[in-house]
Amino acid sequence: MKEADVEAGNRPGVTEKSAAELRDARKRILPQLEQTLGFCSASLLVNRSTGLGCATTAWETRAAMEASRSAADDMRSRAATDAGGEIVDVQEFDLAYAHLHVPEMA
Repeated sequence: MKEADVEAGNRPGVTEKSAAELRDARKRILPQLEQTLGFCSASLLVNRSTGLGCATTAWETRAAMEASRSAADDMRSRAATDAGGEIVDVQEFDLAYAHLHVPEMA
């Protein structure tokens, strides 16, 4: 798969509509997150067979995560509404370790 395909959201088994929704969400949400004090990273895991997804964010400190709650709630609600989805649950965890190496998304 070419890098341009990955950047455009084109992946095997992905409809044009869902690829467009993911691109739009990434373009709207990530810039807002990046402006939030203490933000480190975000990931979106999607099961294309079931339509379920799991979004995660990592923060410099627990205090930064706690301070972001209101803004994160707003972003999360808008993203779910825009995608025609719903928020099933929100949980907070301490990040025990992180390692991410995804060359095709670099």
